[in-house]
Amino acid sequence: MTERPVSLDPDQFDAIRRILKRAGFTDSNTAQNLATRLAATMDQYRSQTAVSGYGMTPREVDDRLRQLFRLAEQPDAPVGQIRARLKELPPEIRSEIEERAERRWPVYFGEPAPTNLAPGWLANLPRDRLVAILPSAISYGGKMVPGQLRKSGRRSRPHYEPMIRGVVRRSRPSSKSATGEVTTNGAETDGLANGRPRDDDALELISFLAMDWDLATGQGPVPGRSDETPFGDLVHQVFSWLELPDATGALRRYWREWAQMVEHAPATGE
Repeated sequence: MTERPVSLDPDQFDAIRRILKRAGFTDSNTAQNLATRLAATMDQYRSQTAVSGYGMTPREVDDRLRQLFRLAEQPDAPVGQIRARLKELPPEIRSEIEERAERRWPVYFGEPAPTNLAPGWLANLPRDRLVAILPSAISYGGKMVPGQLRKSGRRSRPHYEPMIRGVVRRSRPSSKSATGEVTTNGAETDGLANGRPRDDDALELISFLAMDWDLATGQGPVPGRSDETPFGDLVHQVFSWLELPDATGALRRYWREWAQMVEHAPATGE
């Protein structure tokens, strides 16, 4: 029998009914409505992650590329480690980097790029050429961003963050639009204007779950980062079903951004 992509198993459906009962909803229609919406959201999340992350989450892709960038920027770059990490990248991601390196070759070395390059050629370059071209093949430039807020209330020093896959981590909004093209050093990308990593699909997932909850119950979710609230319990369940880590941390960040958005929302007319 062909497996239906949008469905929850009996144990998952029982968990939905239990969570809804905590919130005061005991009718079967609400449970079925929410379960159907959740299954569709989970199915969409799996599909988008598989496509955009090439079998890895966007966060994992972003982290690996940033690690490579930092290694190549070191004064005495560990080339052996760089070569190994390049070879460990998904072929599609490695191909993207190699295509950019090939386009930048004449700029860096004053000669046409080698012809008939086989997949994986970048990792096999001589040390000096690999270290010279790799950062620009990974990054489209970057910008200085504020340091992280410490417990003392002070921030660490501002530091340079590269733009990788269209995103500069921890950067401030550069336009009124939440998304759109970002231009850095002449390179246009389809990054997020507020600098959020694309891998922040965990926050996007929670926003879809909040919408599912609202549409199924007619009530907005109650803020809370743990599973003490019904919606928090729901998010923790879905994260476990999708094998995602740190539901508590994702909820904390989601509700913090939500509170900031509400605080800075324009006043409505009288």
